[in-house]
Amino acid sequence: MMTLMVLLASFKGVSITNFSAQTDTPASVNFVREISHVVDNVLAYLTFLVSWLAALANRLLFWRYHQRVIEYFYAQLYWAGHITILTILLLLFNLYSRTTFMTVFAVSIPYYVVALARFHQTGSALGRYLRAFAAVLLNFVFSAVVIGLGFAVYAYVVRSSAIFNS
Repeated sequence: MMTLMVLLASFKGVSITNFSAQTDTPASVNFVREISHVVDNVLAYLTFLVSWLAALANRLLFWRYHQRVIEYFYAQLYWAGHITILTILLLLFNLYSRTTFMTVFAVSIPYYVVALARFHQTGSALGRYLRAFAAVLLNFVFSAVVIGLGFAVYAYVVRSSAIFNS
């Protein structure tokens, strides 16, 4: 599904990430455009990495339950698959934009919280929903830190190679 989404976006000439620079300097705009291109090319790998991070976050918060990390990984891929399918539909009907994607993403978060809470059948319902919400938040923190560090390393390598090449 991820491959289909990327191929469709490429065919339509749409960047899935669609980052924008906060400054008007040509160097900043070019750098942000390059980061956007890199993310578009490694989107499937990022989804895979983020899914593992989410599985670990879920396992940490639901440690009393007997599910394995791989089961949480499958649940996360299931959720990512729904977002991917909705993104493909947005692309097919020429409705894809940063706003529509963020809307789909925002609406899918409560869906994932409910699915994760219902995945566990023991304990109080309120406790399961609170843990599921905390797991989703922890997932975003893990993902932001790891992806942010990846961008920082990439930026450092790109700028270091530019210094050495000049």
